[in-house]
Amino acid sequence: MDRNQVDALRFYQHSIALSIQDTNMLTLQQSLQSAGQVSMELGKIEDAEGYFKHSSQMAGKLCNPHAKIDAMERQGQCEWQLGKFKEAQEPWTNGKNLARKFAHHQRAYFILDRLIAMYSISAMSRQASECEQEKLAIANEAAAPAPAGAAYG
Repeated sequence: MDRNQVDALRFYQHSIALSIQDTNMLTLQQSLQSAGQVSMELGKIEDAEGYFKHSSQMAGKLCNPHAKIDAMERQGQCEWQLGKFKEAQEPWTNGKNLARKFAHHQRAYFILDRLIAMYSISAMSRQASECEQEKLAIANEAAAPAPAGAAYG
């Protein structure tokens, strides 16, 4: 294990505890996300899964869709790595839907790639095909010109 990563994880865990004590939701969400990332790098996938799940919940409370999408995608990655394929589907699908809602086309596209890989391995060709069709729809949405009045002046 990398000593710096272990120290970083301890720092984030301490920050989580202080954030809870001080009810600082923004710092708590960021610390949970960072602890999840370091835990993944250390191979502590189950711990990372929990951090990302809680980070997603906090990002939702903070009305931060981009942080929530990131946390959900990473939670799904952890579940995938742990062999929890069915469980990975939920945060990936929810993250993809949220990304589409906020026109974060690239992130929705990447999450769809993850879902396609999962469905293909699981012999769920209909679902994989539906995701491929959704990717085409996203590409068309991203290429479409913005509606009149959509730009901020």
